[in-house]
Amino acid sequence: MRPSAGTAGGIGGPTPPLRALHPAEVPRDEATQQLLRAAVEAPPPFLRGVRPWRLRAGAGQQVTELWASPSRDLRALDPTGRVVQIACGAALLRLRLAAAVAGREPVDRLLPRPGEPQLLATIRLAGPRQPSQAERVLHAVIGRPVANGVPTAAPVPASLLGDLAQAAAIEGAVLDIVDSPAVPSRRPGPGPARPAAQRRHAGPGKAPGLIAVIYARPGTRAGWLRTGQALQRVLLLATAHGISARPFPPVPEAPDARLADVLVAFGIGQPQLILQLSRAAC
Repeated sequence: MRPSAGTAGGIGGPTPPLRALHPAEVPRDEATQQLLRAAVEAPPPFLRGVRPWRLRAGAGQQVTELWASPSRDLRALDPTGRVVQIACGAALLRLRLAAAVAGREPVDRLLPRPGEPQLLATIRLAGPRQPSQAERVLHAVIGRPVANGVPTAAPVPASLLGDLAQAAAIEGAVLDIVDSPAVPSRRPGPGPARPAAQRRHAGPGKAPGLIAVIYARPGTRAGWLRTGQALQRVLLLATAHGISARPFPPVPEAPDARLADVLVAFGIGQPQLILQLSRAAC
């Protein structure tokens, strides 16, 4: 089990001076170099061209620190730090995959020092190990567009929807499937809530594409980081299977108006990320 720690609170306050790693500070270990490249090169899918993080060398040559580093404009648009921390969680998942494929055990810790709220995670490269086939597959599609090809009306296989839900669960999050992006004409009447397992495996809808909602409980800073890791794992798995995955901007306080009734209908109170999934044209 990956060790992690969390603490409540925002990411405001004094920011320690951040700088890019000088070449002399980068460990010569190829696994660490690969790990750093994987995190730095690919921006999160919902912040095009923006990488709101910095990496620093931690204590010892085998530790890397992931710091939040939003621009002034992004900080103004995201005062709670939710979007930044979800984005940094996505980068953290890529770091873990790169380390694993390089043959090292990544041991990450979330929010390791409460007195430094912008230090979001540390990763230590532990002993050698063999990467799994699943890790190799996911790592191989890092950098590919998350929306692969043109969406089609072909249904997403129900078995793959279960795999995507499991991918989110690995990172401590929940992925719920809404049958169709079409908005219901009215809210459901009184009655028992639909069980989460049924929501999660609702099956292919008749309209092109499905809506998937990802969230972690509780909605804390650590939960946002886990949501970001779950998002990245789900996107990579979808891409590896030829599924077009299109994230909506992660603004859970005010979800897209078209989805409001859908979320109510499925008993989803506070989504943290919303995706549209569909089969892509070859």
